[in-house]
Amino acid sequence: MFRHIAINAIVFDGLKGLAFYPNRDSLSYIPTYKLPDTATFVRTTLRHVDFFKGWNAVVHAGLTNETETIDVNGLTFSKWSAAILPFVNEENKTMLQYLGLFDETPVPATAKTSADILQFLVETKLKMEPTDKDMIVMLHEFEYEQDTKTNSLKSCLVVKGEDSLRTAMAKTVGLPLGIAAKLILNETIKLKGLHIPTAKEIYEPVLAELENAGIRFEEVNG
Repeated sequence: MFRHIAINAIVFDGLKGLAFYPNRDSLSYIPTYKLPDTATFVRTTLRHVDFFKGWNAVVHAGLTNETETIDVNGLTFSKWSAAILPFVNEENKTMLQYLGLFDETPVPATAKTSADILQFLVETKLKMEPTDKDMIVMLHEFEYEQDTKTNSLKSCLVVKGEDSLRTAMAKTVGLPLGIAAKLILNETIKLKGLHIPTAKEIYEPVLAELENAGIRFEEVNG
């Protein structure tokens, strides 16, 4: 179904190349999933490979800074993004232009940091149009030893949206919550108090209903 093509790069059957990068602190998940003896635990974000060609430049230029306050008086997008020029090349130039980094228009007067300006551009330039479709891909990879033999297990989820309203994001976020609420009301889930969905009393019936809605993981033993 999928194969590694290079460091930090993955290919899924029927999909273009995807790549991944570490997403925040992964170590806090080790006790949550009761894996104290795990040698390596990494939580990552998947993106299309081309995404990195532009995003690496944005990060290296410091345009994601959310702590340093900037003066936006008379500041244009092109002046604000000037630090990115050394990182612009033929592979990412069109992408960065599309994002509006080089526009000669003023940045939002309400912006306090570079991260605020970048968020404004992403929200306005990359917003979904009515007929746009999104897609969510999740991949869980496990490698473990059993009886002195190294084994691997890969579990993959691909969900595609229908339009800008019935999105893959809306389905994967809203359906589990709605299903769980229904299961609590009809007392299929009998747990009391506050719980996270790592309890099998929650995730087993929720996953079963999600599968009926076409949302399911495919598992492959390596």
